[in-house]
Amino acid sequence: MNNFISNSSIWIRITCISILLSGCSLLPSSLLPNSQVKVQEKDNLDYWSDSAGSWQNWDENHPSNELVTWTYDKDGIQVNFVASPELNIFGQRSHTLIVKVVQLSEVTGINTLFQTKEGIAAALTQATEMIPNAVFSESFVLGPRQNVMFRLARQENAKYIAVIAGFADLDRRQAVRVIPISVNTTLQKPIDAEWTTFDQITLGYFVEQEPQPDIVRPSNIKLNINFGENSITKFTATAK
Repeated sequence: MNNFISNSSIWIRITCISILLSGCSLLPSSLLPNSQVKVQEKDNLDYWSDSAGSWQNWDENHPSNELVTWTYDKDGIQVNFVASPELNIFGQRSHTLIVKVVQLSEVTGINTLFQTKEGIAAALTQATEMIPNAVFSESFVLGPRQNVMFRLARQENAKYIAVIAGFADLDRRQAVRVIPISVNTTLQKPIDAEWTTFDQITLGYFVEQEPQPDIVRPSNIKLNINFGENSITKFTATAK
């Protein structure tokens, strides 16, 4: 009789453990101890469409853009210039080309300058403080066949980048590009609450996770620009 009771007790324990393990296997992994909730990650790389004049993914009017702080970043902008052998042709000869990169907090004023050749020439030659809403500018001299890569610090409050090429014929469509610096949003994982004894017993069914605010910051910009006989022949940009 005692053997029967003992054997029955063992089988009851085995049965209970099996039921418990089976129940755990049916629960979502997010409810199990020490499980990590996976946050859906998105491809943060965005591409500039020169034909459309806009970023492909970034919504310029999204409410989260208001949360960004336009901070300084010493490596925030990377630029690659590629010059054609027939660079800036006039008088049947190629010539060096002055290219100016301007960082701006607003673009209304400089867009007004870009309406005329005289205005483009002024923006190309004037000091930073003379260009409306400019926070930084730097000029480069590019020779035929040259390929130049450099980095620029993205300045505080810089929201736009303008590139001005000093071709013999200063036409806006051929010599000027202006792009906004997009905003990059990085999703943050929620913080796991510390489990109590009750949470262990209930397998974390009632545990709540504390959501964390997303990181919203200006994107890092990479520019790739080709210069030809009398115009910018290729202008691509990525943001991350």
